[in-house]
Amino acid sequence: MPVELIRKNSPLIVTLPYTGVNMPRALVQRLADQKQFFAAPDRFLLRLLSGDTHAASLLQANFHRFLSDVDHAQLRSDEKPNSGMLSSVPLLDRDGGPVWNLPPGPREARSWRAMYYAPYHAALAAEIARTRAEFGHAIVLNLRARHTPFDCAPDGPDYFVGFGNRNGTSCNIDLSVKIINILKSHKDFSPKFNRDVYAGGTVKRYGKPQACTHAVEMELSEACYLTTTDDVVLFDAHKAAPLRHLLDDVICYLSQWRPT
Repeated sequence: MPVELIRKNSPLIVTLPYTGVNMPRALVQRLADQKQFFAAPDRFLLRLLSGDTHAASLLQANFHRFLSDVDHAQLRSDEKPNSGMLSSVPLLDRDGGPVWNLPPGPREARSWRAMYYAPYHAALAAEIARTRAEFGHAIVLNLRARHTPFDCAPDGPDYFVGFGNRNGTSCNIDLSVKIINILKSHKDFSPKFNRDVYAGGTVKRYGKPQACTHAVEMELSEACYLTTTDDVVLFDAHKAAPLRHLLDDVICYLSQWRPT
């Protein structure tokens, strides 16, 4: 299945658009740099969340983002490859280099969109509708990782947790203020806010407070939970403990929050 949904009795839906690492072997061989396939920054987020989402529904993509970037904004029908995207398929990586030695053509890209992008957003839209009908509102917490040096100092600029709400337009102001206060109360991290955090297509598409759907983004520095040994990237449970505590506070608050 391209999408996995774990449903809980809560108005909160945690979305993980980039944790998937599944890709057909034939397509892996078409990548310009196969190391990028294994170095997906978000692949450890699910392990980081282990035990923290007891109060929230969880929606994750099971496919690699190179097949379909589900956190990219909805695309115009005339979007061209020189924009870095073809339909929902990335043609350029985050450093501006080519993703593919043999990129998909328009027909193949449309097929991947139907197989991956469309089911993900259909599942999310349906879960938002169900949650809103049951609780009167829905909250989407979109989680992403940002690649940072694993050996940076805990008090350095790369040791951070970011929060984005499209400058206050994607959620209730009371909800935003409380999350910001939670982030500031955890002194282990340098908080970053809208100017430094790009809230992607998920927050833009679903964050409609006037329609009782609130969406926010949290961006987590890899330095807060990963380490490396002999060029092998490892999840560091000891280093991750403070970040797990922060996420637990945020998720518990959002699960219990009600509009005033």
